[in-house]
Amino acid sequence: MNTEKEIIINASEKANKRELDLKEAEEIVSKYPQSHRAHTLLAFVHFQASDFEKGLEQIKKSLKYGKSVTAYNLSAQANAKLKNFDQVKDDYLNALDLDANDIMTMINYCAFLGEIGSFSECIKNTKRLTLLRPNDLSLKIKLAMMYNTTSAFEDLVNYLEVVVKEFPHEYLFQHMLGNAYFQCDRKEEGVKCYNEAIRMYPESAKSYFNLSHYYYQKEDYSKTIKLLKKSMELTPEWIAPYTQMCFVFYKQNDFSALKEFIFKNESRLNKSVEIAALTELVAVQEGEKSIHSFCPDPMKYITEFHIKDYINDHEKFIEKLKEEIDRYEFFDGYARGSGKSQINGVQTAGNIFVRRGKAIDELRKFFLNAIEDFKKKNNSSHDLIIESFPKKYDLWGWSTKFDKGSGHHFSHLHPSGWVSGAFYLNIPTDIKSHEANIQFDLQGEFPLFNKKVKLEKKNIIPETGKLLIFPSSLFHSTTPFSSKDSYRHALNFDLISSDVFGKDTKDLTKYVTM
Repeated sequence: MNTEKEIIINASEKANKRELDLKEAEEIVSKYPQSHRAHTLLAFVHFQASDFEKGLEQIKKSLKYGKSVTAYNLSAQANAKLKNFDQVKDDYLNALDLDANDIMTMINYCAFLGEIGSFSECIKNTKRLTLLRPNDLSLKIKLAMMYNTTSAFEDLVNYLEVVVKEFPHEYLFQHMLGNAYFQCDRKEEGVKCYNEAIRMYPESAKSYFNLSHYYYQKEDYSKTIKLLKKSMELTPEWIAPYTQMCFVFYKQNDFSALKEFIFKNESRLNKSVEIAALTELVAVQEGEKSIHSFCPDPMKYITEFHIKDYINDHEKFIEKLKEEIDRYEFFDGYARGSGKSQINGVQTAGNIFVRRGKAIDELRKFFLNAIEDFKKKNNSSHDLIIESFPKKYDLWGWSTKFDKGSGHHFSHLHPSGWVSGAFYLNIPTDIKSHEANIQFDLQGEFPLFNKKVKLEKKNIIPETGKLLIFPSSLFHSTTPFSSKDSYRHALNFDLISSDVFGKDTKDLTKYVTM
């Protein structure tokens, strides 16, 4: 006859294959009512059936008769599904108290810390994991991505320089080190890394593409074009090199080639907000209508809302929201492809909406309702921004703070968004009317070829509780301010279309600022 241990081990193997039904698991618990392993097994079956409440009840019974790493891991995952985030952390820490080196617990815990935005703790634990599993390349990549997400580029360089020596034949680490060098303004070293990555893996389209940026900034457009063409050849459906090619044509004042290229690649570029912005800039300077149908005349879409029209007792809600946001980590603000974009400013990392605190959940509903009202207000438009408004989308949110003393950031747009939003949580009261504004413009960082044209700019004074929704193709910046006693605090979002960006959205939105 099989022993209790053998019966539970056999049943666990069946459960792992999803071959153990609920009745059989319950019979094992009836047979061994004081076995914590039997109760944990039943909890696992409940978890497989997505019955997380019953799974937690069973875990509590299990813990009466004994503690195990497995039980705490199951409890953590069930609590995560039920959004009991404080309990999730306690569960993982309890599991690590039982076995500080349990690999799966540490991997799950690091993933959870990343999801809730506890990046410093996530880095600390991931570093520990890499020591326990020194040959696990996926862990090294995750640690590098954590440094990247938190803008710790000097740390990233120091880390990758060691990893490249340990794994000299892995092209991806060369590529990532090149990115880190560029962010630290060590571009010549970055170029060497990209070339080495290409030597190791000639099909590295992103290495060709990133290398093209170096020559673009040097205004060596013949080399830039050659590299971009190679990147397009390797990944013909990747939009980024096509977008960059348009920038090259613009910088060379070759507008006929620019328009011809856009028409030729219309299927790829018709929903690109970067190309929408570029063609609008060309059209205004030529005195013609934009050839891009996403959002001609983007200024008319800037729409103001106020939280008082959506949430009762909004002032108390804003205070709760600020308390919740202030518990998050803030890091130096970087913009994709632009390096450090904030002066005296910091921002959160990752998507703030995955953290799902009570105030954040309510804020997300407010944003979604305002987006629907934005669509209704503009429902007569025949522009692509409204007519092809994404049916499937989500929000990527982050928070920015500008400290006292010349806090501002540069003109930019949001390549990953369809529409974007800026919601104001705190505005200094001791500033002048032209300070701390959000300023919209059509030029961004591009040069003008028609020096006589006067480009439209629009300044909006932010107010606590005000929400602005505008096309992601519209350049915007903040005007400098000096305050003796306060700071500027905003919570921002991009509406992300899964149809347009798919899995690349996380890379695209990492460094956006507003």
